[in-house]
Amino acid sequence: MRSLRTRPRRCPMTPENKRTGGGLRHLLYGSKPDVYRVIYEIDEARELVSVITIRHSAMDDFIA
Repeated sequence: MRSLRTRPRRCPMTPENKRTGGGLRHLLYGSKPDVYRVIYEIDEARELVSVITIRHSAMDDFIA
């Protein structure tokens, strides 16, 4: 997660963006069976990355 400080755009947009039209991205962290999704957004104006939630990858899609 520390790499988000310097390279936040390296991670893809979340699949949920198709429904919400938002700017959420996700970072996958861990190894099977314990993979987690770090869902975050980038605030360009403030040069800030905000982590919205950390979820186990087996959970349903995130609803913003």
